[in-house]
Amino acid sequence: MTEPQPQRGTMPFRAHLVELRSRMLRVAIALGVGFFVAWGYHVELYDWLSAPVRNAMADNGLFAIKALQITESISVYMKLSLVGGLFAVSPYVFYQIWGFIAPGLLSSERRMMTPVIVASAAFFIAGALFCYAVVLPFMTNFLIQLTIEPTGMTLEPTLHSTMSYSMWLLLAFGVIFELPVFMYFFSALGLFSAAGMWAFYRYWVVVAFVIGAILTPTPDPLNQALMSGPLVILYGIGVGIAWLVERDRSETTGLPIRGALVLMCVLIAAGAAVHGELGVSGDREPTDDIPRDVTQLVGVHRQSWPRLRQQLASADDQSGLGMLSLLKSIDNGKIAGQTIWLARFADSVAVVVAHDDPMGVVKRVAASRKVSLVPYSGGQSAVFTLPGDREHWRVCAPKGGVLWLGHDRALARLARVHEGRDPALLSDPRASEQFELLRTQGPLFSLTVAAEGKRGWLPEGALSEKVNLIGVYLDGPRKTLRLMFHSKGFDSATALHDRLQVWTASQRHGASQTPAGSAELQQVVKRLSSLALGMSQLAEANSRLMPDGSPDQVLALRVRREALVVVRELDGIDVKGASVTTDLARLAVAPSISEISVERALVTWKVEAHPSILVRGLLAPSRAGFDPKSLLAPNKGKKSKGKIARKGKKPKSKVAGKARVPIVKDKSKRTPSR
Repeated sequence: MTEPQPQRGTMPFRAHLVELRSRMLRVAIALGVGFFVAWGYHVELYDWLSAPVRNAMADNGLFAIKALQITESISVYMKLSLVGGLFAVSPYVFYQIWGFIAPGLLSSERRMMTPVIVASAAFFIAGALFCYAVVLPFMTNFLIQLTIEPTGMTLEPTLHSTMSYSMWLLLAFGVIFELPVFMYFFSALGLFSAAGMWAFYRYWVVVAFVIGAILTPTPDPLNQALMSGPLVILYGIGVGIAWLVERDRSETTGLPIRGALVLMCVLIAAGAAVHGELGVSGDREPTDDIPRDVTQLVGVHRQSWPRLRQQLASADDQSGLGMLSLLKSIDNGKIAGQTIWLARFADSVAVVVAHDDPMGVVKRVAASRKVSLVPYSGGQSAVFTLPGDREHWRVCAPKGGVLWLGHDRALARLARVHEGRDPALLSDPRASEQFELLRTQGPLFSLTVAAEGKRGWLPEGALSEKVNLIGVYLDGPRKTLRLMFHSKGFDSATALHDRLQVWTASQRHGASQTPAGSAELQQVVKRLSSLALGMSQLAEANSRLMPDGSPDQVLALRVRREALVVVRELDGIDVKGASVTTDLARLAVAPSISEISVERALVTWKVEAHPSILVRGLLAPSRAGFDPKSLLAPNKGKKSKGKIARKGKKPKSKVAGKARVPIVKDKSKRTPSR
């Protein structure tokens, strides 16, 4: 007589509905608690979730996410808090989901519920992290470049569309990463076999791409593959787990081995997601070599620099960004990074940039300057001098796909960090956090934590000991500069706020004490500027009516350019602030809107003025720079003025009798090896 087979748990239909209602009520309460907890951190959640999108936007010269409606922000924050609360209470939610299924299982099968619940929550979070670290940055960058590629097309992302797109992707990837868990569960129950799932694999590829097409917010096949690819891979992992489960069940019916296998898969998937999220890789970032005692670290977005330079009313040497001209003169067009970094010290400056062929640049400089290659910081370098400059310059290609260029003294400081002898600037968590925020705010930004740099951004260096770090960024289109002083507490911030208010008022009052006749002079300047602007517009209108390339059109265009130069120079004249000598003081007395506010331990100084004044204020802590005139060839009349010297040719001395400084011959070939 055969023994009766054990029956699975049974429950009346009404009891199922009561159980479902109870479970759903508990999930709703848990989501409510998670929502209110996440609401307390809605700003931090927004900063975290929007970081990949803002980084991709900054890499393409976009720095603003707009809110079109007054209620748009609160609706986005509520959705963000709900999604954040869901991820926070996801282990409890999966506990309730699997708890609803448990009454229909045998007592031996219920023992696997604990590893299934843990694996469900872990895979859900791992899927979201994978999306955040890999899919979201790539997909956003692809879509932005696709949008702005046509000439004349602009992109203005809105708060609602950006965050809805990000949250949807996070939830979608969290759900699809649950596939191996369900495959393990059904194979453990004996409902699916590994052989049957493997036979269905070819059809699953089609199903995965259909699911990817439905869940991906864009119709392009590239982003569809980013979602369909993980589905195909996860299905293969699920088939392997099902095969091991069947083998385990046939040999020894113990569940611990199967549970350990699933937990191991969870740890591997979660570790890979965290590894990608933190950006842990073998490649060295350019900013990893910036020392902590740098006077200021300046970042210039490469794509935004040409437009920003057009707004400046002065040359590179006056704005303090002349090193970009030196970099351009030796670069071979293989800059890999989207940002060019300037490490500015009190007595020197260096450019640090990611590069695809740094060794090629070093060899070309060495050949053109006729100097030898010398080992330096794990790579090769070349030491040279520039015409009319006795400073020793060095270009270096250390390990890690990075190019260094600057004063020899500055590169010595970078080498100490590269070799691990000095700490890096971004090893400070506060500096690293502020750095990530600044690079998404504007095309030109700066950061300092060193005492010397902080004193340069404060009136007479006052209260510098009460400030942890200072971040500054320039909003080019709005002609706005924001200086953010992160103080050591509310009391320190209040004291700094009062000091800045008094100092600004004092500077404006001193500048208002103008000598007799300055009002008339100011009127004359305004009239001349208006006249030059009208001449520029008239010349531009006439040039459109003339044949292309005709002498009259060339003359009209030249008149237009000259008139614009006059407008910039006249607008730069500050009659009332003629006695102001420091760049920081120019921000206080310039014809601008100046606002100083304090919130908790943060003091923000907002200035609206001419871009040339703002750039000089941003670079105020350090005077170190480079004069682009060193790249100019000797003048032989007006025709050669402003041209860059050809590579490999020695500069010639000026003709005697002219009121110009002679240009010294390049003596770099006699520079000793270092």
